[in-house]
Amino acid sequence: MPSIKQSPRPISRTTAAAPSAAPPHNGFSLISNEKLLALYTAMLRCRLIEQHSRHLIKHNQPSRFFASSLGREAAAVGVAIDLRRTDRIAPAHWAHSALSSIRTAVPVIEEISASTRFALNQKNEKNSALVVAFSMEPFTSSEEWLHALQRASDQKLPILFVAPAAKPARAQSRAKSRTKPQPTYTFPTIVVDGNDVVAVYRVASEAIFHARKDHGATLIECVHSPGSDPLRIMENYLRAKSLSTPALKRSLAATLLAELHLHA
Repeated sequence: MPSIKQSPRPISRTTAAAPSAAPPHNGFSLISNEKLLALYTAMLRCRLIEQHSRHLIKHNQPSRFFASSLGREAAAVGVAIDLRRTDRIAPAHWAHSALSSIRTAVPVIEEISASTRFALNQKNEKNSALVVAFSMEPFTSSEEWLHALQRASDQKLPILFVAPAAKPARAQSRAKSRTKPQPTYTFPTIVVDGNDVVAVYRVASEAIFHARKDHGATLIECVHSPGSDPLRIMENYLRAKSLSTPALKRSLAATLLAELHLHA
């Protein structure tokens, strides 16, 4: 995993190391087998919730789940699985089904402006709680989010911003059309494979540690490859480590279906 360094905007984006890379310099250990299986279990639970929700919608039945997180399970689960009940999650409508698959119930803040106020209170009270703010779009597409990025930078707030990486063509086009000065925030930006939950978890773990130590915000940009299934990627990774078999997957799926009161 790359080290986290302060750098003035434009922030030099760092690509996260692959899961097989050596342990990061700051002392984070390799991910345990138990954590790897927990990540996979949370993503599988999310996929089952997603399938059930789609089934209800298809048959015109009400669903208690929010917008689809299909294909984005790795980004939500990898970032949020180690959050505490004292933390908060900000606008995350697309991530609700993924976040509901995680055991720890983390309260949701519906407005990004409210999330920066919460983060400032935690900082002033010298608490270790933080905010994870998810966005469906690259942050450059919203003045509200750009304002939050600027405030997090100016006040060194404990926030993790998680968003899709902007496409180069769109970014260039948008840059040409700008007439207003852009924010000058100064905190790390890390680009990671948003389909790889292990890579996301490594980056998020360091960013969370960074925030809890009062070192400020981090922006995690997730690259989502069309047609790439996060669940299948994780299954292949576990199989290579001899942690997963088809029988184990069937057994786990059956247990989760019963737990969620769903039908196969």
